[in-house]
Amino acid sequence: MKLFTLINKTVQLINERGWYFTWLKIQFFVTNKFQLWWLNMLSLDGLYRNWAKSLRHNGQQSKNSVPKISVIIPNYNYAKYLPQRIQTIVGQTLTPFEIIFLDDASTDDSVLVATQLLQNSGIDYRIIVNDHNQGVYSQWVKGLKLARGDYIWIAEADDFCRANLLEVLAAQITTHQAELAYCQSIIIDGNNKITHPNTLPHTHDFSFTQWRKDFCQLGTLMVENYWFHKNLILNASSCIFARQSVNIVNLEELSQFKYCGDWYFYVSLLRSGKVCYTRQVLNVYRKHMSGVTQTNMHLQAYSDEINKIKQFMRRHYSIAH
Repeated sequence: MKLFTLINKTVQLINERGWYFTWLKIQFFVTNKFQLWWLNMLSLDGLYRNWAKSLRHNGQQSKNSVPKISVIIPNYNYAKYLPQRIQTIVGQTLTPFEIIFLDDASTDDSVLVATQLLQNSGIDYRIIVNDHNQGVYSQWVKGLKLARGDYIWIAEADDFCRANLLEVLAAQITTHQAELAYCQSIIIDGNNKITHPNTLPHTHDFSFTQWRKDFCQLGTLMVENYWFHKNLILNASSCIFARQSVNIVNLEELSQFKYCGDWYFYVSLLRSGKVCYTRQVLNVYRKHMSGVTQTNMHLQAYSDEINKIKQFMRRHYSIAH
């Protein structure tokens, strides 16, 4: 009995302090040969948190009190990243209501890998496979229409996260009755090398201090002061949003975007309600140098999409310039 108590307290301590994820950030400052090992430690974080969750709740939490979160996984040829991605979804301390896996006509083993991982997850899931490639934001629209939860998380197939991401963001979005909540991210490359320990430099031209603390603000103010100038959320995997708020978004318009649809989606969503942010680094954003955005920023079509979004914001917000 004493041994069980000791184990229980140890797991709770690890759960509360998030040591594994803190060490993951520290590896940005150590030699490259340790980086992959530190990233793999995140899987242990999920295992410990899952165990801690079962010990902590012990069957006492009513299912009716748990926010229903639909997870959408848009995927194209990311089979090699899916085990880590799906394991860190299934292992959330706040169990998802459902998982919607959308495959955009992959030519690798993505569908097989996803099926093997999800069939024993204990979570309701659907796997939908396109017979031809339709593009990222068409996949978003499909998932948004299929989702049945109260909140939605678009978990990109090549990213992964800390095991309490949903628990933290759901607490924020429900407590403040917000439309959207997002967190800080570590940025890694395609080879699991950490390139940035957080995304704070992205907002330094606005403030060196605001994004170093948690906050909740009106969406209109955030758009008018910041989002008009740049997309604040670099990675969709770092946020959740209320499903009912999607009703205000023109999904047909969203599906036409190729590069900047996420920016359009957020500023459409935030015309009403609040947005919350936590400084906690809960998400790992895999940024490929050969990604669509990285390789096409110089194209006229990319600039046209940005101009289209800014015209939208000028019509719907009080933009001073």
